[in-house]
Amino acid sequence: MADALAFLATARAGPQTGAHDEVMLYDPVPMRLARRANFERAQLLIESPSRRALQAFLGVLRLVLETIKTPSRLRWHLEVDPLEF
Repeated sequence: MADALAFLATARAGPQTGAHDEVMLYDPVPMRLARRANFERAQLLIESPSRRALQAFLGVLRLVLETIKTPSRLRWHLEVDPLEF
């Protein structure tokens, strides 16, 4: 869990992520079902009132995530809530 939270904290603190005023980032936290199938899971919640701003931010965030050096056992993915999007 510590690796996952550290990874998300690094992504949140990235210099490119602070440049988007319309996007709100929350602190990384363990997911409600934190352990599933022997994997520990955490999340970084991101929201915006503007779809355009969120889409632009997600493109930048993906590039930031790809540049962060991660332990070999850590996997990540971006998930967009389809009901709200």
